[in-house]
Amino acid sequence: MENYNGLSLQTTIINAKGETVASATKTLNEGDLNEFEQDLVVGKPELWSPETPNLYTAVTKLYAGSSLKDEYATTFGIRFH
Repeated sequence: MENYNGLSLQTTIINAKGETVASATKTLNEGDLNEFEQDLVVGKPELWSPETPNLYTAVTKLYAGSSLKDEYATTFGIRFH
């Protein structure tokens, strides 16, 4: 069984200008084995459409204590708010 002590997940939303527009950190528990939730709010988002393809990047980092263990970036657009 995995040891979840000290594991945390940090997600940062970055706009096209490279600015952080939202972030959240969650401490992982044993019950978070395969699934978890994080709620992030982007205030006044620049909406995506074919005419204005505004994109954001969600950068998710897994930490064990203060040591970075994994990192993944996901590009996405916001269609409505």
